[in-house]
Amino acid sequence: MTNSINLPLEQTSFSRDELLDCGHGKMFGPGGAHLPVGDMLMVDRITSIELGGGKAGKGRILAELDIDPDLWFF
Repeated sequence: MTNSINLPLEQTSFSRDELLDCGHGKMFGPGGAHLPVGDMLMVDRITSIELGGGKAGKGRILAELDIDPDLWFF
């Protein structure tokens, strides 16, 4: 599978630890995209990335959050 600029998509799911690594700049390097960390990372895992998915065919990401009534937004 390749993305819109024909780069290989080697990984289509990510654990919470991997998402936190992205938030700390370890995934795309300095100056690359970062996810929020701490309470603002409202995702526990990404279970699927489909480059041509979604209604418009532009891609789809499925993510999950384990709901806990003690989360800050409740």
